[in-house]
Amino acid sequence: MASGAVLWENLADAATLSVSSERSTLPRAFVQTPHLDQRWRSLTAPAWIVADLGAIVAVDLVAALGTNFAASSTWQVRVSTADATGAAGDAFDSGSTSSGISAIYGAAAMVLPVGTAGRYVRLDLADASLAYLEAGRLVAGPLWRPDRNFSTGYSRSWLDPSVVEMTPGGHIWVDERPMQRGLELTYSSVSEAELKAQIAPLMRAIGLRKDVAVLLDTASADLVEDMVWGLLRTEPNGTNRYLKTFRHTFQAWSRT
Repeated sequence: MASGAVLWENLADAATLSVSSERSTLPRAFVQTPHLDQRWRSLTAPAWIVADLGAIVAVDLVAALGTNFAASSTWQVRVSTADATGAAGDAFDSGSTSSGISAIYGAAAMVLPVGTAGRYVRLDLADASLAYLEAGRLVAGPLWRPDRNFSTGYSRSWLDPSVVEMTPGGHIWVDERPMQRGLELTYSSVSEAELKAQIAPLMRAIGLRKDVAVLLDTASADLVEDMVWGLLRTEPNGTNRYLKTFRHTFQAWSRT
């Protein structure tokens, strides 16, 4: 059965970044802004980016969002404990592998083995079909895997925010806007300990104003399709079911 998870602490946002190269008007700092269309661009391809997280911390999910990667692209994800170049990969090394890029969403993502921890996260990116590489968001951080999985009845949704109006002359006018995806998971058996260690800090730090990743299945062969990166639409406030057990619903909508 699918095993859901939530990432609400993107450690890459506060990391010190190093890159192989960058265009002055499209700097590395753009992967730390919430807008996926605001991108870092390398001057050449292949390219690499390293995030210094400042200390050895859990790293369960790594993703590059808002990219220009093609289907032929490859990447190598490494996590190092002490090597500032990130090349050692002593905590984790994926080897060079297909990025599994989603052409629809321009995203690549990887769930690392449970227990992976390090300070330096390095992504080596290659695509022979491109003269430069771009990424609009770098994600690296720990996943919260609830002790008990989400309940049956989860939902996937699609939202079309386009404006459709009838003109006085009887013509239909459409202002097209990017589609959004939604994913809703309900956890019906969240313990009080999880409430205090995960839900409460999430709401204090993230609320409805900052991005989270909601994963339907951490072992998915199509991880990007089974993950939504974006904003929560409703607060996952807890309803006490019995004793010290709570129900929480996560409803996330994608940035694009």
